[in-house]
Amino acid sequence: MNGYFQNTLLAFGAVVFIHNVATGEMPTLVPPPREVKWSSEAPATLAPDGVVILLGSNATEPEQQAARLLKEFVAKRFARQWPILREGQEQTAHKTLLILGQRATCRCLDELCRKQGIELSSTSPGHDGYVIEMVKEGDQLLVLVGGSNARGVEYGQDTLSQMLQPSGSDLTLVRAKVRDAPVIPWRGRPQPLVREYLRPGELDLYVTSRVNFLDLRGGIYAFEPGAVLNKTELAEAVKEAHRRGLIVYATVNCGVPAKDRAKVLDTFRELLDLGADGLWLSFDDKGPGEDPVVLVKQVLRFGRQRHITGHLIAITPPKGSYPKIATDFNRKVMAIRGMERALWFWTAIPSTEALSEARSIGLKGRPGWWHNWPRLFTTHAYVGVPPLSLGWSAPDYDVLSGAGECLDAVMPWGGNAFGQHHVVPVINWWAWNPARHDWTALQRRLAQIVFGPESASDALRFDDQLQDLFELFRYSYKTSEDVPHCAPRLRDPGQRELAHTLLSELSSLLGQLATNAPAHSLLPERELRSEYLDRMRQEVETHRLAADLEYPEAWWPEHQRKILSALYAANDTEVAQLTELGRTRASRDIQQIRRLIASWPHVNSYADWWRQRAGLDASGWQALLETRRKALAERVTEYGRQSVPTATMLEGLRSPPLEWGIGRWQVSNRLLATVLPRPNEQFWGDWLAGLYEEHGLQATVFAARRKTPGDVGEYAELPAIVPLTDPALSDHLPAPLGLPSHKERDRLALLFFVSSSNKDLFSNTLIKYRWAGYRFIELLWDDKLLWEADLGSIPERGEWFLVRLPKLPPDLKNLMLRLRVEDRKLSLNNYTIAYVGPIRLLQLPD
Repeated sequence: MNGYFQNTLLAFGAVVFIHNVATGEMPTLVPPPREVKWSSEAPATLAPDGVVILLGSNATEPEQQAARLLKEFVAKRFARQWPILREGQEQTAHKTLLILGQRATCRCLDELCRKQGIELSSTSPGHDGYVIEMVKEGDQLLVLVGGSNARGVEYGQDTLSQMLQPSGSDLTLVRAKVRDAPVIPWRGRPQPLVREYLRPGELDLYVTSRVNFLDLRGGIYAFEPGAVLNKTELAEAVKEAHRRGLIVYATVNCGVPAKDRAKVLDTFRELLDLGADGLWLSFDDKGPGEDPVVLVKQVLRFGRQRHITGHLIAITPPKGSYPKIATDFNRKVMAIRGMERALWFWTAIPSTEALSEARSIGLKGRPGWWHNWPRLFTTHAYVGVPPLSLGWSAPDYDVLSGAGECLDAVMPWGGNAFGQHHVVPVINWWAWNPARHDWTALQRRLAQIVFGPESASDALRFDDQLQDLFELFRYSYKTSEDVPHCAPRLRDPGQRELAHTLLSELSSLLGQLATNAPAHSLLPERELRSEYLDRMRQEVETHRLAADLEYPEAWWPEHQRKILSALYAANDTEVAQLTELGRTRASRDIQQIRRLIASWPHVNSYADWWRQRAGLDASGWQALLETRRKALAERVTEYGRQSVPTATMLEGLRSPPLEWGIGRWQVSNRLLATVLPRPNEQFWGDWLAGLYEEHGLQATVFAARRKTPGDVGEYAELPAIVPLTDPALSDHLPAPLGLPSHKERDRLALLFFVSSSNKDLFSNTLIKYRWAGYRFIELLWDDKLLWEADLGSIPERGEWFLVRLPKLPPDLKNLMLRLRVEDRKLSLNNYTIAYVGPIRLLQLPD
């Protein structure tokens, strides 16, 4: 970017505004242009039959698409029919000429630029840039929408469309001069399946969203080398993309053994022969393959033969090298001639630090940002417009405001579970001008597109109140043998009235939207209803019914505790009574749930889970406990093999620091008792707990299910009895050396060892403490918390803890402890195993 536009940006550094004194209002343009000069003149009134859209005699296909999009917009939004003419076909009766094109394709636009001194070229305002100028010639108003390239014309008409305003029965055009170009030059919307591009209106949405590239792939990663291609579908997608000026990359998995390199090149060749413009080397989660340097050199050599270089080469590094920039893989591949100018897509949050890191390994341009977004992990049918923070690393807009100077490309990965008007524009409008991004304005424009200007305020209120409603409910994120996938349920039953108040307001807003939006939405009515209104209604109806339901989750964990306690006490009568009571109550709850939310997609599996769990009798519970013990042994073995060797986590047990805190040598701590918890597990969710022994070392082990989210409130615990009077109660380890007298009970402490392993690797990159604050371990005396620690910060090799006890009652015979692990935050893709050594009772020196 250079010339006049660059100098203007350097001089002003922001958009220039002149208040529209004639109307007192200016339209809010989304995305915000780099430079706008609003006129002090009154808006131009556009006569119903006096406006034409004028194209050059050599108009390119993207320019023709620009004209079509503008024509369809005014027809739908304002019920005006603006004909599309070629230059030379205009007549004096046409009082407003909307001239769309480039200087090379439209003679009259070129003449107007020369006559008015309008600087417009491929470099000014710049890549994908456009200008809007309004010139009065006699009684004609000439509105110039000129692009630095063909796509710029499409983007310019989109801005012009926002400058049209109804005024009574008239349609007006707010007068302004606009010079604009994107801050981030490459903005994409790759899809896992080619057919997604052929959905009605999909590629038109991409144009409105300022997308300029997509890719061809055969799944969530890429086309596999040698894949059989649906050439008809691919050719159609490429043709439609090119009609709109979009760049199309051929994406092939390059993380392959040496024997498949020829297939990689063959598949690239097939896709280029179908019309693809660029080559995207995908390593991604498939890994680096065998000697990737050799293959990358071959692909780049092939690309040069097809005149494909620079930004037409793209790459997704392999796992371990896409979240982290300065890796061995990235350095080696960057050193290959041609890769220093390619588009590199990393998931790292864009920042000056990331840019510096990329430059340090040889990148000549700027990084690309592959944003895995949106990521909700719920079964919500509708959530409104998801902000970019609902993606990997949860970046907020304050952090992202300066990202424009750090990126050459941006793309989202995900979002097909939502209406695409709530996904594609969100990241790409941000990318157009990150520093001036206006989240509120973006939401309003999307509401106007989807629901119509008259209904936009209702839609925004609906989305805001829906978020308030979500805050009142808990949601399930998984299902397994040990926890069912529950429908939404109130966090606090005391907020039921508030929930119904919100639901009543939401129902009213939805009724207004359903009545008014179809006539004013820019979407086909079928899409409006299926992708938005029906999903909104589903959310309201599901939550309305769920707010009044009683779920077993509210009472079952405590009831299960009673069943297990009776079972461990061998009280068969109490077990029978409790299981029958639980079965009856759960059956009543489930019948109501099935009746009221029969349309909820997980209702049958949910009911089956509870029918099985609540239906257990004493023998069924014994069998379940035995199954859990076997599963724990398998889980411990799996962790030892795939995470950290068990011996490594237990090694610290061999050296208990019995002289903790003694200071001078004349005194010492007195070891009074050593105990292990009893294997009487209490639990809810996917934790397993039990006892473990290896090479003479004994410990308690807690293991979460791998590759399964950990939800808030899931736990496992074991009881431990520390004797204060009767040595015989220490039945798992040698008897204590002596017990404290009543007068010595103010100097007691518990000493124990804890080790913990979490999935600190993220895409083969070690990120220490990334799971801090999620899972905790507690030591309780009855219901009193004596000690807790964060499992996300305890090292794999473990550490020792000394816990001072409060002064104990003189008649207390046993200290009844509970060792417990629990989830306090939703954790996705964390694997946790923790070991706790025997608990030692110490008497400290006076």
